[in-house]
Amino acid sequence: MKYLLTFYSQEPVQVPANYNKILQAALLNWLGDGAYSAFLHDRGYQRDKRSFKMYTFSDMMGEHFYQAEKKKLIFTGPIQICLTFYSDEGHSIIAETVSVRRPLRLGHVWLQLVDCQLVMEEYRDCVVETLSPVTIHSTLMTGDGRKKTYFYSPTEKDFSTMLRDNLVRKYKAYYDVEPENADFKILPDTFGRLREVKTYYSGFQIRAWKGRFRLYGSVEMLELALMSGIGARNSIGFGCIVQKRLL
Repeated sequence: MKYLLTFYSQEPVQVPANYNKILQAALLNWLGDGAYSAFLHDRGYQRDKRSFKMYTFSDMMGEHFYQAEKKKLIFTGPIQICLTFYSDEGHSIIAETVSVRRPLRLGHVWLQLVDCQLVMEEYRDCVVETLSPVTIHSTLMTGDGRKKTYFYSPTEKDFSTMLRDNLVRKYKAYYDVEPENADFKILPDTFGRLREVKTYYSGFQIRAWKGRFRLYGSVEMLELALMSGIGARNSIGFGCIVQKRLL
């Protein structure tokens, strides 16, 4: 399920421009120190030497401005974060955390949970909007034997194929079987403009894209895309999407 969480702080909230690692740690701590939280942090669902956590979260949303001299974002009002889990265990933890109104610690600031809304979606061909940017990549070898990370653009044909293959691997990691119907395609929405985003996580640059996309596919693939996120690095806050309209 997908949850839209609203937090409030009595003082402005300052975060680095590249805050994914801080927000990831804050959300995992907010979910508590139970077995499932530890599982998400330490292991995840394994497949072909890869680990899939089957959850993702959005960018921080709310009124803010950028303080260039400190390279920080300053949020001046309520902050909304979309958090989505594919597994039932995640939903149980969210319910428990929300019931006790556990505050979210972001750096040295405590944010109070003031609202939690369940986001309902239909698993049909649809237009989605990114709440955090989408990224997908391959590791290539250069002529001199060095490794190079190549990030795919939504304008490339391989972008859709790579995202589909990524979803299939997630499905097999979670269920340990092939999906019955692995049909999936993603295209830029002709009514929206895509924007490239360059950010850093632990010193590594990531190229990603924000905007609107059209999703086509089977029920099982669309549910997986909407609930676990699309593309790579979902567990550090990439690929969170929300349904805007059905096709």
